[in-house]
Amino acid sequence: MSDRYDPQAVDDSPAKSEYFTRKDAKWLLLLIVVAVIAGYPLYKWGLEKRNKALCVGNIKALGEALNLYTESYDDRYPPLFESDAAGSPNVADGRTPVTWASFVYGQHNGRTSLVCPAAEENEASTTEWGGKPQPITYGLYAAHASVTRSTIDSPDDTILIAETTALGVLGSYDPLPYRDHAGQPVSDAYVIGWNNSNTAPNAQTKSVTRLAFRDTGNGTFGAESHSRHEGGIQAVTVSGRGLILTPSSSLTSWNVSTLRGQWRNQP
Repeated sequence: MSDRYDPQAVDDSPAKSEYFTRKDAKWLLLLIVVAVIAGYPLYKWGLEKRNKALCVGNIKALGEALNLYTESYDDRYPPLFESDAAGSPNVADGRTPVTWASFVYGQHNGRTSLVCPAAEENEASTTEWGGKPQPITYGLYAAHASVTRSTIDSPDDTILIAETTALGVLGSYDPLPYRDHAGQPVSDAYVIGWNNSNTAPNAQTKSVTRLAFRDTGNGTFGAESHSRHEGGIQAVTVSGRGLILTPSSSLTSWNVSTLRGQWRNQP
């Protein structure tokens, strides 16, 4: 008998499928799920790093714009906002508020955003920006609005702007929202005020408001409070130095006639 290969011979070996079986698909799906679960923490870490870096760029650009503004306007910072007769942001007839950010539009680099990428949509307020409405999640400390820059003590340590949240969203602290002529709250993330006043602090002032801290316990800023970014929110001082604030940074202390420390104001 010849041992040569016969192309006409019938192969009686067991048949094997050239396609994925249902069992193969299950294993593949399992591997994909495991890979996604294992990779998610790394993805989340990378996203947080990216968001924080973009936020730092955003807020530093606004700080630079504010200080450039003072060079053209007798060393004064811009007004907090254009107000109505009651002292609230003017939103009559549905108009977009003109805020400090509106005033520094011409000094801004135009390359960065007014919104932190880690902020949720409902944390933002709206400001006029180059003739158009624009969301904003950074606030000017009210104590420095329209103030001469050179009169501010300790500019390297005194906060000028920081990350903010509007109207107590996500448990942030906003006990005194501005109100329109009908008594309705006005979205106010562009302002950092005080727990007992929107105009000036006093000896009874306990904290600043509207910073981007969540679950603040109605102003106690305890262990349950946390920041928009892991480790703290971004702030910039009068001199342009960057700072990271934790929830307890919201608390203030009084010194004879003014607040002391990083939330100091001028008498």
